[in-house]
Amino acid sequence: MRRTIGRVATLAVLVLTWPATGTAQAPDTPDARREAVLRHIAAVPVDGVIDDMINTLARQIPEDRRQEFIGLMRKLVPLDGVRAVTREAMIKHFTVAEIDAMTNFYGSPEGKAITKKFGTYMGEVIPQIQVELLRALEKVKEEMRI
Repeated sequence: MRRTIGRVATLAVLVLTWPATGTAQAPDTPDARREAVLRHIAAVPVDGVIDDMINTLARQIPEDRRQEFIGLMRKLVPLDGVRAVTREAMIKHFTVAEIDAMTNFYGSPEGKAITKKFGTYMGEVIPQIQVELLRALEKVKEEMRI
């Protein structure tokens, strides 16, 4: 369960910050980035992304306890903290043009559709990728004798 939550956290970062292409007219300053991030969060609310992730996690819980799990997760996930981390990481890592491009993409019908499907997609792909990476790691350890 703890590794699943870690995967979901990674997924949140990916979904919230997935790069796209585009240009912006605003200068690339910390204040301009902050304004761009506020526009992004208004167009792509963190709350919806977190809710989708909670629902994806809930599929691992027995059906008779699923609603209890969802309720507790909604109560205990600190959305203000998630918003703050998202905001600061985006300001640190992306330019105004990149933030605006993400906003345009994730605010579009296609972007919204992809966001809705992304959790399920990652839930299917990540475990398979981890198996392959662990298999390769074991071979590397064996070959390197470490």
